Amino acid sequence: MPTAPQPHRTRKRHRPDATSSAQQFAKRTANASARTREYPESDGKPMAETPIHMKAMNDAIMPLEEHYAERDDVYVGGNMMMYYVEDSPRISVSADAFVAFGPSREPLRRVWKTWEEGKLADFVLEVTSKSTRRDDEERKRDIYRRLA
Repeated sequence: MPTAPQPHRTRKRHRPDATSSAQQFAKRTANASARTREYPESDGKPMAETPIHMKAMNDAIMPLEEHYAERDDVYVGGNMMMYYVEDSPRISVSADAFVAFGPSREPLRRVWKTWEEGKLADFVLEVTSKSTRRDDEERKRDIYRRLA
C-alpha cells in the first residue's frame, strides 16, 4: 500500500542563546572565588618556640628529604600551613615535619591544600614544647587522625 510522502525536515542550526551562554559562564566561574581565595602562608607565630625546637625540626626534615631525594612522588615539608577545608582559609594546621606519598616533590609549595594534593600527609612529626604540648598532643593529633 502506498504511503503518503513525509514532510521534508530541515535541520535547525544550533545557535547558543543568551541564557545558555550566561549559564555556561556561570558554570565556568562558579568556583572562581575559591580559586582566587588567599590562603595565608603564616599564622603569625614564630617558626619554633626555641632554638632547640627549631634544631629538632630541621634535624627531622633534612634526613627525610635526603632519604626520599630520588623519589619524585614524595613531598617532604615542615612548618607549612596545611589547609584541609576548601574555601576556609582560617582552618589550618601546621606540622613541624611531614611526608606525603603520592604528590609530586616539585614544585615547592607555599601552603598545602588537601583538596589539590589529594591528602594531608602520611607521616607527621610534632616537636612539642611546654607551651605547645597540649595543642600538639590533642588538637593536632585529632586533626591528623581524622584526615588520615
